Amino acid sequence: MMCYSLTAAMLRPPIIDFLYADPEYEWFCIDGWDADLYVQAARAGMISITLELDGGTWLAPQLQSEYALLEWPDRHLPRRLQRQAARCLAAPGTGSLAAPGAGPLGGVSFRLMDDPTAVVAGIQGRYGQRWLDDDYARLLHVVRRSDLAGFRLLVSEVRAADGCLLAGELGYLTGRVYTCLSGYVAVDAPAGVSWGSAQILALSQVLVESGVSFMNMGHATQVYKLYLGARILDRKAFLARWLPAVAAEPARLEYGEQSLAGLLGRLVQAAPTLSAASTASLKPVATAPGRPLRS
Repeated sequence: MMCYSLTAAMLRPPIIDFLYADPEYEWFCIDGWDADLYVQAARAGMISITLELDGGTWLAPQLQSEYALLEWPDRHLPRRLQRQAARCLAAPGTGSLAAPGAGPLGGVSFRLMDDPTAVVAGIQGRYGQRWLDDDYARLLHVVRRSDLAGFRLLVSEVRAADGCLLAGELGYLTGRVYTCLSGYVAVDAPAGVSWGSAQILALSQVLVESGVSFMNMGHATQVYKLYLGARILDRKAFLARWLPAVAAEPARLEYGEQSLAGLLGRLVQAAPTLSAASTASLKPVATAPGRPLRS
């Protein structure tokens, strides 16, 4: 695999336009864990992972050949999640986040924050450090504390009524676009609920209500993204959608905690005829180097 050394000059015209146009340029390496260059690469549409190469560990932004993009009208809420959310919302006394009962979503909360500590620990505990090692985790904390223009780290958590972390995701906001980095579902999360799907869809509703244009779900090879309504775009089509949205005035998001069932209920109300995911065009599952499947 060819990996090109990335500099700030390469992320500005005319060089970046040349890189966009040539599919040969896909993987890049950053010398050191430079937070500013990481953010510039993210705004250019590159998604970074930890990559072991030539006996060393690198921060490796990828300019993908295809992207999974979730437009809000295309979202698909699985029927079981719809029923579980409706049951929770219909039960008396479940308006409080702390109130248990009313089925598996009773008392379950969705939290949006900027502290990646718990979710990083969950991802590493589930998958190891194949793409998110300790150096990358430290970089996320640097980015979180820095005032880097046009970039905001977002961490979403789904927690049970007792505070137990059931699922979580790392991502970031650039302009009016949210990009997924990675997420996980706890191995001891109660069965019978698609916790990963619930987290993504609840987050999507927060993004909709905050004026975010769409969700960049990253790699196009993971089938669950298509079931949730994502479309696969080649690089050219993706950039035509991405670049204007990244350049737009940043969306305003507030951190906080809400009822998971309440967010899913508002999704249903906002899109009463939810898109049905088509299985006709589902691709075989494959993963990029070090990138785990979402469970």
